Amino acid sequence: MNGDTVIWKYIGSDNVASMRPAFQSDASWNFYRSADAYLIKAMADLMLNDYSTAFNFVNMLRVARGLKELDPLQTNYRDKEYMLGLIFKEKAREDAFEGKRWYDLMLWSRLSGKNQLADAVAAKYNSPQSETIKAQLQNQDNWYIPIDPLLW
Repeated sequence: MNGDTVIWKYIGSDNVASMRPAFQSDASWNFYRSADAYLIKAMADLMLNDYSTAFNFVNMLRVARGLKELDPLQTNYRDKEYMLGLIFKEKAREDAFEGKRWYDLMLWSRLSGKNQLADAVAAKYNSPQSETIKAQLQNQDNWYIPIDPLLW
């Protein structure tokens, strides 16, 4: 809005009445929209090898968001790895600024058998820090915040 650098889905719908302070950009609840359901359904169908239904749910979401529908004749929708990438790219676009990306990258890594998290996080840094971060995240134990056992 008018060059603002504010993420409106967190702080309000206008400049006055509904606006929260910019530092208060989190909420203590989760919303699941139809887009979330479509993408979860697409993932479930893909894991059940129902490629066409998974592809159709991705397209339903794209159309609802005003994006170009993907042509099944020009899309390799029968490739599970390609479809996982497509679904998680749609999730990234849909869930932007909602704090879900880390968890999505962990899920994508588990479903694909390839460490998507290490690659995505390391890509944000320059060498040699990039290689160090990627090496650390190759170990899945480093994906989680350690919990002090003495606190339990």
